[in-house]
Amino acid sequence: MLQIVSKYITFLDELKDYIDSSPFKKSFIYQNLEMSKQVFYRKLKTKTFTANEVFTISKILFPSEALLMELEKSNADKKSGRIIEHSEAMKMLRKKHL
Repeated sequence: MLQIVSKYITFLDELKDYIDSSPFKKSFIYQNLEMSKQVFYRKLKTKTFTANEVFTISKILFPSEALLMELEKSNADKKSGRIIEHSEAMKMLRKKHL
């Protein structure tokens, strides 16, 4: 457990460098987090992002890893039987977005 926490702290320490070296503008990141520019820079400086915010930033900075994680989750759902038919999924999407 301590190794996980240690890696998380190290990641937070390196987060600014990851953001600076990414092809994404910082404005894109804080807009996706739905926070103001000032709050974003304060949290970046003080390393006080919540775990969910760090997860969102990580998905933006490392999109291939995020896709791989979603595919693995999808396969696990499929194997455990948590699936619905395509027609049902389309009905749910139409209801939600139309």
